[in-house]
Amino acid sequence: MKIEEVDIKNMRGLKDFKIDFKDENENPLTLAIIIGVNGTGKTTLLDFIATSIEDIKNETDLRSGNILWIESGKSPISEIVSSHNASTLLNERNNHLIEYYPAEASPQDTSEVLEKYVIDYIDKLVFENDLRAQQGYEKVREYIESIFHDSESNVRFEGISAKRKLRFSNSTGAEFGTENLSSGERKMLAKLLPIYLGEMQGKVLLFDEPENSLHPAWQRELLPALRRASLENDCQIIIATHSPHIIGGAKGEEIRILMREPDGQIVSNSPDDGPFGWEVDSILFYLQGLRQQRTPEVDAKLEKLMDEAMEGKDATQNPLFIELENLLGVSDKGLIGIRAEILRQRRHEKNQAS
Repeated sequence: MKIEEVDIKNMRGLKDFKIDFKDENENPLTLAIIIGVNGTGKTTLLDFIATSIEDIKNETDLRSGNILWIESGKSPISEIVSSHNASTLLNERNNHLIEYYPAEASPQDTSEVLEKYVIDYIDKLVFENDLRAQQGYEKVREYIESIFHDSESNVRFEGISAKRKLRFSNSTGAEFGTENLSSGERKMLAKLLPIYLGEMQGKVLLFDEPENSLHPAWQRELLPALRRASLENDCQIIIATHSPHIIGGAKGEEIRILMREPDGQIVSNSPDDGPFGWEVDSILFYLQGLRQQRTPEVDAKLEKLMDEAMEGKDATQNPLFIELENLLGVSDKGLIGIRAEILRQRRHEKNQAS
């Protein structure tokens, strides 16, 4: 199953709201990133998708809207999901179609729960699927290698000890337990291993602010790992995020920006350019609307000095400039810009005089 469009008539702040999850060729996106300031309905949208599917399965009234979707492996003719024409089809599928990871949830982020998740998976392979334990270890090893593919982590899964504990090793061959993984490694495995181990094929996975509790370095690695997981498991992943590090790994057609118009109506747009490969500053400025990225106090001081420079004054002689040099360093780009403006004004005065 892959969602193509969502139409919400009225749910919380979203009224007569439409959003599509299709690429430029009208095919459903495998990965979609929803961004926008607080209050534009990102979480409401995810809640609608998750709860509406359950309403349909239970043959109750849909929450004032429709979901346009396509069955994986079938013809590209989409069906309007409603409580009247889809409940039988959905109930024929025994497992959940949607997996939702809300922002407030903390899935598998402790050593104990992570260990149980992996051990239960291997036990199922051994006792229900008649595989050898070593074959199960190899599967988990491949999944972890895929998760850490673009990172500097060299963690390797070795297996389960006689005391039923997970064992890992590093590049030196030293073995250790789950508790000795770094916090970032544990959290990445907690967020991503369920996609591989939890039979997610054909499902839609909803993540609300998956960057929570992750260092920016790991946030940067999260989207490539999720992209691989979606492709390898033939599932659709829809993410709501504030993280520029996650946004920077997305293609323009995968981005949906929720914006509030002057009349209060919330709409969905896609960027004309980027943001794949953009620097964080550009993402914050152009896509997330953060015009000032410094502490407001520092911004105000830099603006004052720039005004002086543009008036032809030597702002470098202002004690404020020296204060900021000591605070920010002489190579700060704001201070460099002020020096450049002073030189430009001097050249202009010289040209005028001649």
